[in-house]
Amino acid sequence: MTQQKTENSYKGHYHEPKVQENKQEHYSDNDLRDLVDSFGRNRDGKMTTRELRMCFNLLGQNPHEAELRENVSILTRDRNDGIVLTEDFVVLMRSKLGPDELSKEELQVAFAQFDEDGSGAISPDELRQILSASSLSEEQIEQLIIDADTDGDGEIDFDEFYVLFTTSI
Repeated sequence: MTQQKTENSYKGHYHEPKVQENKQEHYSDNDLRDLVDSFGRNRDGKMTTRELRMCFNLLGQNPHEAELRENVSILTRDRNDGIVLTEDFVVLMRSKLGPDELSKEELQVAFAQFDEDGSGAISPDELRQILSASSLSEEQIEQLIIDADTDGDGEIDFDEFYVLFTTSI
């Protein structure tokens, strides 16, 4: 007796691939740090290339070997030891995954405190006052203020404030 193969005859032997929703998972910086701690052999904030690959995979990033080597090279360029540090990993993943929304919310609260008149902008003097609490020199503060005012209107709006505090400091 000859059996005809039909689509139904493969039922149960073939699984439709799961369609991944086009939804970006949100990971805070602390989530990323915890991930490094859970994979780092000594829980010392350091990862080998193998551990880095596992973290990438868990985050839905599946780099090819060449891309993984390039990322390790970038992350260890100052030390050239092949060991990835926690904060370097967080910065890299933040660039791949997008900004940490919690940090953005925290910066919105901070910005609102300095935007006393509710105009949606803070003056260079107010920004100078904020930055004076940091360990930056006066020259560095002045340069940051100049760099922060990207539209040249003499004030710092939230978008400029956000970029300043997520990329420069």
